Amino acid sequence: MNNKLIYSCVFHNEGYLDLIDLLLKSYSQFGNVADKADYLIICSPKFKDAIQRFFNKLNIKGKIWVLNPVNKFEACYYRLKIFDYPDIDQYDKILYLDTDLIICNDLNTILDIDLKEVLYSYADDDKTISDWGHGNIIFEELNIDFNPKQKAFSTAVLYFLNCKRIKKLFNDVIKNIHAICPNSEYTLSGSYDQAGKACPNGEHHIEGSYDQDFIIFQCVIDELYDINTINKYCQNNADKSSENLILNHFGSNIWRRQNGVITIPCGEPYGKMARMYNFYH
Repeated sequence: MNNKLIYSCVFHNEGYLDLIDLLLKSYSQFGNVADKADYLIICSPKFKDAIQRFFNKLNIKGKIWVLNPVNKFEACYYRLKIFDYPDIDQYDKILYLDTDLIICNDLNTILDIDLKEVLYSYADDDKTISDWGHGNIIFEELNIDFNPKQKAFSTAVLYFLNCKRIKKLFNDVIKNIHAICPNSEYTLSGSYDQAGKACPNGEHHIEGSYDQDFIIFQCVIDELYDINTINKYCQNNADKSSENLILNHFGSNIWRRQNGVITIPCGEPYGKMARMYNFYH
């Protein structure tokens, strides 16, 4: 039985099926994992058959867990529900991958690393807490002092042990989301109008990067993250592969000015597929 689990999520937006297809192709071609780990896709009910076709086409013995978040915000933080997965106790190590990633080299280099009870990620182009989407809005909303120069991280890659400490971390993040955004609902429908608003209909109107701000906030508060161990294996928007590059993240780089305000359509596949395809081929 494998003791390592890799997982990704795809909800609501059919455009992300193209991304997960390309991610799985790169996993099959370059990941070199084979029977050393299981791959789980958490998806909306309407995507189950498509995901299974991807697995069959690539000869991946993947697993599917169907959940049904009601809006985009829930769709983002449902990755934190991984400890509710019925078979989670089979696994010791867990690697989360965003759908807008390409696997470039042997994943075992990361999967074989000895882990401590912290959340592992990468430095996200040396972003700090004060950068958009990296936690400052939660500190400010809760009136908690923070060091604006403290290094933050990307949540496109999360690597962790199956342990009580990380389970509590994820549960605390979800509790904060519910406390700060008790009635948050997303009705974006692909519109830029409220892109990036973490709680557009809740008590608080804070503009952020969905659950990433909350995850970083909690990790900083708990002193529970490591951005050094796997940092050299991860990069954003690399133009070409390299010996150390294992995970290439194609984050959103589409900015639009509307009514004098610059918005970033987080949670949208705009422009990602073309860049991922060009890199992969």
